[in-house]
Amino acid sequence: MLKGCGGTTPTTLTRGAPLLKLLAVANAMASSLRLGAGAVASATRPTPLADHPPWFLGVLACLAVVGCGIETKTQLEISGVDSTDLHSEIAAAAQVVQLSGGRDVEHVVPPHLEIELGEWVQFVSLDRRVHTVSFVPDSLSPEALGYLADTGQLEGPPLLALGSRFLVDFRVAPAGRYVFSSTSHGDPVFGSITVREISADP
Repeated sequence: MLKGCGGTTPTTLTRGAPLLKLLAVANAMASSLRLGAGAVASATRPTPLADHPPWFLGVLACLAVVGCGIETKTQLEISGVDSTDLHSEIAAAAQVVQLSGGRDVEHVVPPHLEIELGEWVQFVSLDRRVHTVSFVPDSLSPEALGYLADTGQLEGPPLLALGSRFLVDFRVAPAGRYVFSSTSHGDPVFGSITVREISADP
């Protein structure tokens, strides 16, 4: 974002001298570096911008950048989107599968979940045990397997802390049954998520 450059509305430069003074400084620099006859005379009168060598334009551009205080922003800042807020909004609306356990027993609640197209599911750890959730390829339809593989959701990251979660996007997933396993200290526990077509009835 440029501050204080261009336009007819009075503005204040964020740092450095006004642009006209910077131009005069650059002019003087260019004139002092010219060799041959007439160098002194050239330094006492303005030189058209087109008559300057290419390097002069680079110097002028650098001075303008410093004088105008250019500020760079990330794409998220430009669009006004906060990735943390977006993640929280998704998690708040998602269906929940809770993961917990004791000793060598793993618990998944509910073990079977039904959702409609357009929804998210989040696997949430209720303790500090390590839980790893993955979908079972042999129990998925080719369409479901392809969808999870293409979206990088066949297996979630290890959930290491209380409240850590694995979000799965089923918004455009093929309808059907998605069998998953949750593994901790003991044998894996299996569950399923059934994605239904959205009913046309009101």
